[in-house]
Amino acid sequence: ERCLREKDTSRRSAALFTRDIIRNNAEALVGCGVTDRKEAFGEVIKTLPQIQSFLDMYTSWNATKKGQGMVSTKHGGALLKGMFPLYDAFLSIDEVFATEEWALVPELGLKGNVDATVLGRIKPVQSST
Repeated sequence: ERCLREKDTSRRSAALFTRDIIRNNAEALVGCGVTDRKEAFGEVIKTLPQIQSFLDMYTSWNATKKGQGMVSTKHGGALLKGMFPLYDAFLSIDEVFATEEWALVPELGLKGNVDATVLGRIKPVQSST
């Protein structure tokens, strides 16, 4: 989650974030039965390729910060085919606010974890059919 909030999924930054999180949450980790720092670090770092793939696919962020701003990647979004009846759409995510948040909305009958809360844009594109 911190990699997504910081818009930085470089291995170096992920390692720094992970060490900080382990250090700041050591008591909670012990309470969950996690006592080996190297094991905890490895578990977190092994998810990094998934996070990097998500950012490459759906955002225009770069894994590393250059200069004053972010440099766009080659993708910057994903084409959603067949999601809408009349057209395909291009989805680009601008911000990630939270991941794995618990949600309960009794009025809609929803209960469970929300994978990610994001701010994004959808742009219709002409279907190739």
